Amino acid sequence: MNDDRELPPARLYKYRSFDRGTSERAPYEWDREIIVNSRLWAGSPLGFNDPFDCIPAIDLSGTTAERARWATRVVNRRYPSAPRHERRRQAKETAKRVAQEWGDQSTSGRGLQTWRDMIRNIGVVSLGECPNDMLMWGHYADSHRGYCIEFATDEEPILRANRVVYVNQRPDFRVLNREPTEVLMSKVLLRKAVFWKYEREFRIVKLERPCPGSMPFPAMALQTIIFGSCISPKDEAKLREMAKERGISTAFKRAVLDNRSYELSVDDA
Repeated sequence: MNDDRELPPARLYKYRSFDRGTSERAPYEWDREIIVNSRLWAGSPLGFNDPFDCIPAIDLSGTTAERARWATRVVNRRYPSAPRHERRRQAKETAKRVAQEWGDQSTSGRGLQTWRDMIRNIGVVSLGECPNDMLMWGHYADSHRGYCIEFATDEEPILRANRVVYVNQRPDFRVLNREPTEVLMSKVLLRKAVFWKYEREFRIVKLERPCPGSMPFPAMALQTIIFGSCISPKDEAKLREMAKERGISTAFKRAVLDNRSYELSVDDA
């Protein structure tokens, strides 16, 4: 994003359900990865729970000249050290193939598959702005049986978190118009349908390989672990054990159900 982008708030939050393990993975392994090893998972947008998420309205139309310029950019980026004559040849072949495969289509099945191929190797970390949202606890922290992590945002990569904008229409992506990375960041990966606005989401986009994959963060960025209001004693003890293993002072808080209203408070634990 641009240098003049909106900076994230001082604290952001990650809601978590416990990793119960599989036949190939021990219980709490992913929880340990975050708390003990200071690594967040940057997941593929193709695995998000909203099938519209990160999927724009795709326009494949374009002139012969536009396709040629686009193919040249793609080839130069992909093979920067290749001889010039070889890059010219590759660009001509790419432009010809694009013309044959895309034609003058607008949004189409072919365009969707092209887009999915483009974002397959991108990773996204989702964070929230609020630690006491009932719906977030219900949807992303195992119906309040999980936990939430508070991060300070004054260092990379948390500092790179960008606010998600909630809109009524899917963003347009005309493939031949702009550089893919710019569009991914500004128009697609940071746009979601307006019915998700309660999440108040921020996203860190990981473009460097391997992607999807883990994203290291400074251990001191993990400030607080917040226990869900329905967390089990066993899971709470496991979180305290992992925090102790970090060797860094970690605060503990608890989400508490209000006695009268449909609200949560976050108190010291």
